[in-house]
Amino acid sequence: MKSRLGGGERFAEGMATAFLTFCIGPMTVIGAIQDGFGDPTLLITKSIMDGAVSVAYATVFGVGVLFSTVPMLVFQSSITFLASFVKPFLTQIVLNNLTAQGGVMLLGLGLSLLEVKRVKVANMLPSIVTTPIITIILLPTSL
Repeated sequence: MKSRLGGGERFAEGMATAFLTFCIGPMTVIGAIQDGFGDPTLLITKSIMDGAVSVAYATVFGVGVLFSTVPMLVFQSSITFLASFVKPFLTQIVLNNLTAQGGVMLLGLGLSLLEVKRVKVANMLPSIVTTPIITIILLPTSL
C-alpha cells in the first residue's frame, strides 16, 4: 500500500499537515459550533477555502491530503453534534475565548510550517475542550 500511495512518510506528513491546517483554527471551531446552532454559513465558507488550499497541498504531499478528510469529518461533526447539546452554555465570552485559543494554535502551526520554531500543535488539541469549560467555571454568574 505504501508504494501505491506514494511513500509512507510523505503520506503521513500530508495527512497530518492537511488535518492540522484545516481543523485547528477559529473558523473550524466557531464554524462547527454555529453549524450546531443551525447556521452553517461559516463552515461552508471555510470548506470552500479549504478546498482551494487542499489542491495546493495535494501537489506537494500527494494523496495523504485526501485521506485527511476522514478525521476532519469526525472532528468537525463531533463539535457540531456537541454544540447542539451545549448551546445554552456557550455565551459570546466563551466563543471569544475559543477564537483566541484557535488563533494561538494556528499561529503555532504557521511557525512550524515556516520552520521558524517547531511547535507541537497537536499537544494543544485538548485546549479546544478545556477552554470553554474553564471559561464557564470562571465566568461570574451576573454576566
